[in-house]
Amino acid sequence: MKILLDLLPEQSPDLFQKWIFRFLYEIITASTKYPLVSGMYRFVTLVMNICLKLNFFKSDRLIPTTRGGIEIMDIDINENEQVASVCTLVRRFAHEVLSRQKQYRDDLLISCLQFIISLPSECIDYDFSDYVPAIQLALNIGLTYLPLAEQTINSLERWSQSTALNLSNYYDQILPFLDDFLRLSHDQGEDVNVRAIISSLQEKTRLNSKSKHVLPTRMLKKTKHIKHLFEDSDMRRVQFRILKYLGSIGNRTNHYLIDNASNYLIKEAVAWDNENHLTFNVPFDDIKPTIHLDIFLPRIVDLALHSSDRQTKITACELLQSIMLYMIGKSANNRSNAAASYEKLYARLFPVVLELSCDSDTVDGMTSGRNASIRDFRDVCLKKFLKWAVKHAGGFDKSAYVKNATSILKRIISFSMHPNSFKRLRSTLAWNSIYTLYRESETLIDVYTLQLLYVFVESLAIAQGDDPSLGTQRQAIETLSHVQRIIKEKSQVFIKETSKQHRPSSWTDATFDVAVRWLLRQCGRIETESRRKYIELACTFIPLLSGIRSIREYFELKVKSDGNVYFIELFEGTLSKEKKRKFKANLANPTCFNNMIEQFSVPMVYQWLDTVIALLDCYTWVYSQGFLNPILFQDNNQQSRLIVALSYFITKISMNTLYDIITYFPPSNQTNVFTPTDISQFETAKCTVIVRLLNFITALWSKYPRDTMRAIDSSFYNNDLTKLILTCVFNPAQLGFDINNEEINKKLPERILTLLKSMTTHLPDQLLQSFYDIALEMTKPDGLYNLTKELNQHSIHWSLIFTITRGHRLLHDVRLLPKPNQSEEYAKELWTTMLSKMITHEEDFDKANLVLTVDTQRGLQALLDYIIYLGIKANEVLPYFFQSNRIHTDSGMTTIGTYLLTLFKHQITSWLGITPQFITDNVGEINSVEQCRPIVAFLSTVLDLCSREKDIRQQYGRQLIHGIYTCWPQFSPLYYSTNIDDKLLIVTLLTKTFIIDSHQLILHEQFDNISQMYLLLLIDKQLNLTFKIRLLDLLAFFASIDTDENLNEDKRQKWSNDLCRTLRQFTTDCFPLKSTAFRKWFLEAQI
Repeated sequence: MKILLDLLPEQSPDLFQKWIFRFLYEIITASTKYPLVSGMYRFVTLVMNICLKLNFFKSDRLIPTTRGGIEIMDIDINENEQVASVCTLVRRFAHEVLSRQKQYRDDLLISCLQFIISLPSECIDYDFSDYVPAIQLALNIGLTYLPLAEQTINSLERWSQSTALNLSNYYDQILPFLDDFLRLSHDQGEDVNVRAIISSLQEKTRLNSKSKHVLPTRMLKKTKHIKHLFEDSDMRRVQFRILKYLGSIGNRTNHYLIDNASNYLIKEAVAWDNENHLTFNVPFDDIKPTIHLDIFLPRIVDLALHSSDRQTKITACELLQSIMLYMIGKSANNRSNAAASYEKLYARLFPVVLELSCDSDTVDGMTSGRNASIRDFRDVCLKKFLKWAVKHAGGFDKSAYVKNATSILKRIISFSMHPNSFKRLRSTLAWNSIYTLYRESETLIDVYTLQLLYVFVESLAIAQGDDPSLGTQRQAIETLSHVQRIIKEKSQVFIKETSKQHRPSSWTDATFDVAVRWLLRQCGRIETESRRKYIELACTFIPLLSGIRSIREYFELKVKSDGNVYFIELFEGTLSKEKKRKFKANLANPTCFNNMIEQFSVPMVYQWLDTVIALLDCYTWVYSQGFLNPILFQDNNQQSRLIVALSYFITKISMNTLYDIITYFPPSNQTNVFTPTDISQFETAKCTVIVRLLNFITALWSKYPRDTMRAIDSSFYNNDLTKLILTCVFNPAQLGFDINNEEINKKLPERILTLLKSMTTHLPDQLLQSFYDIALEMTKPDGLYNLTKELNQHSIHWSLIFTITRGHRLLHDVRLLPKPNQSEEYAKELWTTMLSKMITHEEDFDKANLVLTVDTQRGLQALLDYIIYLGIKANEVLPYFFQSNRIHTDSGMTTIGTYLLTLFKHQITSWLGITPQFITDNVGEINSVEQCRPIVAFLSTVLDLCSREKDIRQQYGRQLIHGIYTCWPQFSPLYYSTNIDDKLLIVTLLTKTFIIDSHQLILHEQFDNISQMYLLLLIDKQLNLTFKIRLLDLLAFFASIDTDENLNEDKRQKWSNDLCRTLRQFTTDCFPLKSTAFRKWFLEAQI
């Protein structure tokens, strides 16, 4: 990356011009996929700097790009179209970065800020206010990282020259942050009078604007002296740049350096109290003068919070602590007057003390009101206060406690629906901290609980638009869970409305029944997390209603009293008078995009998709639980629009892209270039609708097969729906599913399998036959998803191979696609083809053709799974795993057997484990050591994998070991061999079987054979001591056999005698009886 950052701007940047859009789009795509990689933002910053160098955006002919703006980059597009496309792309990406950087820090945050301040004025929206917080943050960080400050000043100079931005309207928000630089000083020779220099530069600008004057020589020398002072350090250089910038924008704006002059005067010129309360008699020896500390408090607080000098900050904090202790001591001695007189001072001091108490560094570093530690500490203090109130009031329902708690609850309720996300977060955190105290007061529960339910439900809905990193949704859900538990326990309190209860604004009565009906109306909202919580609340509250035994009974009573139209309007909304003019978040207004006369916008598409998701969630909920009957769709008074919307989605949207959606709206001259985030969000929303659609159909056919046929016309189950389902089966990536996402990879096939099982069980034969025919059409030799055809492609898409093989297995399992004729032969053909794609045989050594990326490995493994599924014989596959030929892979040289086993470890191990007598049937007759070596090496590798993988070890470990012990006599050539390596190979295999299960050998029929082999090896005089040390590792197991309860007495006695006799001979052979038997150097080495 660093090489590119240094090389690209210098080496013929003009040649890069025609590639700007393509390069930007790819980098932005990568940044969307990996938002935490700072290098991506640096690349975009690099491109912006090159564009500035080339004057890329200085064009008067910005022609909107075509609908296929991104695709047409395959051919050259004219310059003006590219400039327009780049501007649109950068603007949209800049807004994404502005949102992202709020949760970043350190190098990642600086990279984002560098991109923002590198933007040309042509790429900035006319509403510059969105960029001001980022500029302020860049200047703030620039105090400690000067390169960022210099880049920001460069950008301010450039933006100030643009008339389109009207930067002068924002000087009052930006220039105060420059003042912090000018206030910093360093001990470098003579002090520089910053204010005098500013005045001098302003005067110079004013005079030059009227007439040309020649400065005296003395003035010129002084100017050079000042410039020399500013070049002494990096900070001086930045200060000089700021002064030049201030001079360039004129003297009428310099007063903005003082942060909001009116607020400054309020803070500095207005006293905290009009009376002095803190008198202190200075204890001198000769006199005790009285001073008033009140007037010093504002300055002390300012230094404690904002001083950049560490020693000053420490001193100010210590003085502030002393004054606070002095105030507390005085109020303790004089309770009646002092407590009241300090009220205004405490109102100013408490927020400061709270902030300083949560400072991450007691010496340096300031915290803001958004600091999480401050919020947490506030909650602790709030809970402590209420506990204190309970203690002094004498109970939870005493008036003194209720009064204090009411004051807090009113503020919580006020902030719960505030537009500011941090205030809403504070309200939920406060409630979660005092919940355990609130629930103890019957008075508070009666008065505020239903109102708290109302405001927290609304708060959760508002939180849908917040950044997930803030945690507002999570905290709001937790608050509702607390309210849910209170209502569940105290439901009888809310049956009738009382005079003290606070009634929510939109409710007719503050009763439990109204609360349940209101919650049901909220279930149709488009906010996903909110909707799930509302459904949970409704399911909890409905059985608590008086006279209601179950949720189904309640729904049936509603249908009986209000008709099916009640639930249709509840979930789908009511028809608006502005139909076709303004899209609202329900299907009562334009059900399809074709019916709209509004211009295309991305948020409108998202909102429509979210609306369909909400409806599918609601209907799936009521049908899967059996609360309603699908006959609801046949109501003559109010026809449901869901089926119409779903048919439209299946036909027009599900298989199309965002660019295709534009054509469904009225034509416009609007430039439509979408960022990767736009496309990703659209694909995510579309795939969510598809999954919800699968769940909806499954719920209908599983619960109401007969009624579904009468309620929904058979035309709904057309070829488009069949193709959509089969595309989900064979190639979900085409629809926008991210198959690299593990959750999607696991759950999508499960959902499809459940749907297909339901269809095969309940769907009429004529509809199933259509599905069967289309599946055959797609998988025939020249079909879209034929496996052999895909494997014979010049460039194989292994991710597609993965989904196709998985889809074939799934359809075979539900019998919606027959297995190939002569499936065993077809499996052999696939195995041969796969090996030819993997390995090329050459004279010296074989070569691996494939780089084993994640997609490649997953495709190969899925293909072998399918080959095994089709019934290939093991003797067709295993010989390749026994091969010892060398092969060159991307990770170095290895054997073919090891290469294949490393790649297919799970497939082979599970195949070995689940197939009875697999090893005994496929090892075959071994007549020589050469035949035995690769087989034992293969089994050792399998056991290695089995011991490392817990799931494999638990499922297949015992079966593998049983098969190996059964075949042990066939491995006798190895332990009768004269080669010590052969003996070591068989001992290693035995050791690995003990690692997995050390007790299975005792009851196995080959126990005598294996134990005798071990004893013979112990006393084999041709083996060296190093080898026998390996044998001693197994001695603990063999020595513990005679304590095993499963061994009969005769066998135990015989084994004990054989082992003792062998060990005596072993010690005689291997341990010297006299010291003279040791070599001369041995004792010295031991000493």
